Amino acid sequence: MLSAWGLYAVLVTGLGTPPPDQQPATRAEALRQAREAKQAALRPYEPSGLERVMHLAEDQVMPVLRRDGIYARFGSLTTGSGTALGAGYRDRSLVRGLGSLDLWGAASFTGYWAVEARGHYPLRPGDTLALDARLRQYSSPREEFFGIGPDSRRRDETIYTERGTTLDVDVAARPFRHLRLGAGLGLERPRIESGGDSSRTSIEARFDDDAAPGIAADPTFARTRGFVEYDDRRPL
Repeated sequence: MLSAWGLYAVLVTGLGTPPPDQQPATRAEALRQAREAKQAALRPYEPSGLERVMHLAEDQVMPVLRRDGIYARFGSLTTGSGTALGAGYRDRSLVRGLGSLDLWGAASFTGYWAVEARGHYPLRPGDTLALDARLRQYSSPREEFFGIGPDSRRRDETIYTERGTTLDVDVAARPFRHLRLGAGLGLERPRIESGGDSSRTSIEARFDDDAAPGIAADPTFARTRGFVEYDDRRPL
């Protein structure tokens, strides 16, 4: 740790050594001159480019994405979809200020798209018992398929389009402040079609329904689930 005389020596080295008649006679004088030299060298703080971008995102972009009403949406829809852009509408004062509704749609530059409606409604005061529902429709035109199992080969790469609709309904109880318990039912109807890229081999050109189950079928899947959540986060 530098002493006061050491600090003074560092400062005067950068500013030039004063004439002998101006050298401090006492330690207090040396400290005073060091403080004056430091104050004279002060400059306003200039934030870096990254700091300016972070401030813009936190102060301008994030409030727009979280607010009620119309908002912008961007990101990825699924693995391989690339960046998607879209818009949504959010209302958290639905049904006498109790429930919430969130609607959005987005599409990527590679042809992927999705639309979704999500709702929440408390069945008991204080949100101790609530109903959540989500309806989603999507299209993924460039999903890859190589075959099933460890014997699949890279040279057998094909693509297919998956379109579908999913519906999820959950009922959740909150017996304690941070604990949430629930159960739900989900329905899903995927449809497999030709790939959406003419420059690549479509799935039906290389595989049949035996090698790729689901090409010719129109299944509907039903799922049941239960969940336990513990969340002690505190909103900012």
